Amino acid sequence: MEQEKKLISIKIPDNVIQTGKRLDRPVVAESPAAKRRRLKPRYRRRFIARLSAIVLIPLAVIGMAVWALSYKNAVEVYAADELVGTLRTDKLLTVESLALDAETKLMEENQTEVIVTPNITLKPVHASKDSILEKEELMDKLCVKLPYQVKAVAFVLDGKPLAVLKDEAEALTVQDNIFAKYASRSGEVENSSFVENVSIEDIFAEKSAIITMGKAFDALTAESAHPSVYTVQQDDVLGAIAERNKMTLSELIAANPGVTVNSTLSVGQELNVETKAPVLSVKTVETIVADEIAPAPVQRQINPRAKTERVLQEGQDGQQRVTKRVTRVNGIAQHEDIINTVTLEEPTPRIVEIPPQ
Repeated sequence: MEQEKKLISIKIPDNVIQTGKRLDRPVVAESPAAKRRRLKPRYRRRFIARLSAIVLIPLAVIGMAVWALSYKNAVEVYAADELVGTLRTDKLLTVESLALDAETKLMEENQTEVIVTPNITLKPVHASKDSILEKEELMDKLCVKLPYQVKAVAFVLDGKPLAVLKDEAEALTVQDNIFAKYASRSGEVENSSFVENVSIEDIFAEKSAIITMGKAFDALTAESAHPSVYTVQQDDVLGAIAERNKMTLSELIAANPGVTVNSTLSVGQELNVETKAPVLSVKTVETIVADEIAPAPVQRQINPRAKTERVLQEGQDGQQRVTKRVTRVNGIAQHEDIINTVTLEEPTPRIVEIPPQ
């Protein structure tokens, strides 16, 4: 049996066939100009690539450096145009939020209400990591720089604070001490008040304006001289007038040319005086109970035969308990009203015989 022949089919790749065809072609020498034209696009692409590497890469580096230096990663905080510190950028960070945080912190420190003047400005900047503060540290510095006022209490006269104290309790203590200074030790005080229209009011003031109770007492009771005119009353004498106006006799005489120690005063005469009065004058109304002499009454008997006055019986003073309501200004009596009189010992009358008129 004849062996069958098998046909084997082999496929030759196209690139091999093309290579064979090129090999079959006669070799033609390429001119330099043709070679340059053939290689020119390749050289152009290489040149552009190298130029890009030389120019674009440094530009990119410079651009990244500029971006890094100009990027606003922090905020400078100013109080009254004075730099306080730098904080990291935060969307929630505003002038209002900083003012509120400062007010809360100052209220905790002073244990009272405060009013903060929010003179704060923010400036976005690029800052190094070392220069950025923690918020708590910045708030400590901000509270020192910000102007603020604390709630206090003041003695107010005609809208003007005379003395500022920490709170109402201190103000009332000072008021009581002022009233006590002018209260009489011999009676019971019914009422004490200021002569001026002064009031104790809540105010907001600089912390440095608050003074101690001792300094407030001294300031409100400090006396100064006020020139005025005094009209002489019945039974007035120079010494009593000087004492009433807290002057020495020499000062009273020096203020009134022509007046001497021996001068006789007349009712209605006007004298120059210097009344020394405190910043706040105090009016007190007191009830005073005192034992006084009950003067012996004088009884006159007409004797038709008598030619001269003659004492028939020497009188003897008695004793009485008098209750008075005394009004004083700065401790000086201005007016007295007798409320009640109780006789403790009856006086003996003085009997005088007189001739007929």
